[in-house]
Amino acid sequence: LNRQGEEAFDRGDYHEAESLFGQALAKSGGFLPDDPRIAETLNNLGNLYFNLDIFPEAENAIKRALVIREKAQGADGLQVADSLNDLGMLYLTVGKVPEAKSLIERALSIREKMLKADDEDIASSLQSMASVYHKEGKLKESMAALKRALYIRKRALGAEHLDVATTYNSL
Repeated sequence: LNRQGEEAFDRGDYHEAESLFGQALAKSGGFLPDDPRIAETLNNLGNLYFNLDIFPEAENAIKRALVIREKAQGADGLQVADSLNDLGMLYLTVGKVPEAKSLIERALSIREKMLKADDEDIASSLQSMASVYHKEGKLKESMAALKRALYIRKRALGAEHLDVATTYNSL
């Protein structure tokens, strides 16, 4: 159900995605409360609500996912970094810049420690950091982060990938 929900989300069918994520949560009733599969569903649901501008629900879902992931993986798990980055972008959108910066820096640190230097997830965190720097008026730092993200994305995804275009647009 999570995979189907993610596919619906990627197609922009948010109603279907919400239904599938809701079904996944309903079926998780027999799981332990800190089962990582619940965290995946909650994080997906949080990102859906974020895209629908339903920020309190998005925050609640991603925070719940983060707690489960930290318990399951420890403070430096890669899925922890996913939730940290997502929550950071939510906070940035609602104007909580210091909180956003702290979370996104932590996500980037985890990813740089756990992944190869040219991994797409590092580029994603760099793109997020660039947004933080931009909000802070630190344009040189923002440009540097975006250039590094672009370099990684072009190597990892190819020059024609949508994420490469998004990074060019941000530059």
